[in-house]
Amino acid sequence: MQNSYVKRPLLVSCYHFKIVNGKLRIPLGKRKYEFIPLNNYTLKILESDKTLIVRSFTLTQRALSLCIAKQVVPEISHDEIHSVIGIDRNLQNLSIGNRSLVTYYDMNKVVEIGETTRDIVGSFQRNDIRIRMK
Repeated sequence: MQNSYVKRPLLVSCYHFKIVNGKLRIPLGKRKYEFIPLNNYTLKILESDKTLIVRSFTLTQRALSLCIAKQVVPEISHDEIHSVIGIDRNLQNLSIGNRSLVTYYDMNKVVEIGETTRDIVGSFQRNDIRIRMK
C-alpha cells in the first residue's frame, strides 16, 4: 500500500474561481459559492499590476495561497537566443531538457529516504527530567 502524500486537509484548485469585490469566490456547485475575503496587502498587489493573473489557489485550515502568473516581455530579441532549457519537477522525478536532449532523474529513492528519516525522527522519545517527572 502506498502512503498518501497529503498529511493535512487542503484544497487546491485552478478551475472556475474568481476574485470578486475583494473576495475569493469558490464554486460549491448548483450556483452556490464560498467567499473568502482577501487581506488589504494582497488586494493592493493584485490591483497595482493588472498583468498579474491568479492561476490557482491552495486553501488549508490556516492559510490561503494564491499562485499568480505574469506575462513578461523579454529584454533580448529572439535573434539573440541560442538555446532554451526547460525543467519539470515533480515529487518522484525531475526532467531537464531542450529540443535536442531530455534528461530524466528518478527521485523515488529521495522520497523514500525522506519518509524513512521522518519515521525515525518521529520515533525518538525524550528522556529528560520533565518527562520523567510526569
